[in-house]
Amino acid sequence: MSNEGDRGHPKVFCVGFNKTGTTTLHRILGDQLSYRSAHKPRWTDWSITKNRARLESWDAFSDGGCASVRNLDELYPEALFILNTRPLKHWVLSRHKAVERSRKAVRWALTKYVPLGAVAWIINRWVLDNREGAVMRWIQIRNSYHEHVIRYFGDRKDKLLVVNIEEDDFVEELARFLGAEGAIAPTQVNRDGQGSTTRTILETIGERVGRHSSDEYIDSLFTSHDLDQHGDNLTFFASPSLQLSRSDSDYLLILLPFLKPVFRWTYTSLVVVRSKAHSFMAKWLVDSFIGFFRSESDMHYFTSVRRLGSASK
Repeated sequence: MSNEGDRGHPKVFCVGFNKTGTTTLHRILGDQLSYRSAHKPRWTDWSITKNRARLESWDAFSDGGCASVRNLDELYPEALFILNTRPLKHWVLSRHKAVERSRKAVRWALTKYVPLGAVAWIINRWVLDNREGAVMRWIQIRNSYHEHVIRYFGDRKDKLLVVNIEEDDFVEELARFLGAEGAIAPTQVNRDGQGSTTRTILETIGERVGRHSSDEYIDSLFTSHDLDQHGDNLTFFASPSLQLSRSDSDYLLILLPFLKPVFRWTYTSLVVVRSKAHSFMAKWLVDSFIGFFRSESDMHYFTSVRRLGSASK
């Protein structure tokens, strides 16, 4: 079955993480190349559940996290995949700043006019967490998922483009890969949170974003964990401590392997439920169960939980 949409485009899946030019790619694909472009995390759930009915509504997808590239490749053999990325340290810093902006907005909203400082503290500690453990977890997920994607496609360079969105010629690389040379004009949007809702709120209320505090924190973290040697890394690097290990369900299945089909079915069913949930609390509850039933040793059965918004686990 052909995977071309109504406008004759093959599907394009931008499988890189947020803070790697997803808005720029969305604008290029939608505004300049006339793809029906979806810029929403939910499409990664559709990839895991093989929800072709939802996937058919768009030609291009971005702003996800840990999509099932195997399922998408099987559903759409003609599809093209883009691993949009940037140097590791720049990516971590951008994420940390984004979460810090959200933390400031929450603290302001819940303390300025109402005495809900305790609620703000709970949200910032457990929902918008950008402490050391959370940041190291981001790196583990990135490292493991990038390796998974690159190893999955192997030598099929016509299927996968790894692009550094900070390179001046990334637009030319993208145009060549999509067969649209000369049709893409250079563009950069949403740089360092410019134009984001949270940043607009903070600027309106006069709150400082605190770039320097994030710079100092990430510099210190990279030094303490000997990560500076990998700061310019675009894809993945060998390090057992920075790869995902087994989840609780993986360990349980070692003892009870006959339960594997049940766990896989439960995991997929939970992702279906999450893709239909609307309230924050419902998604948080479902994510709690997904965190157990997903596999961390087999990236085909892994998805980021989205309790932390831009800092998903």
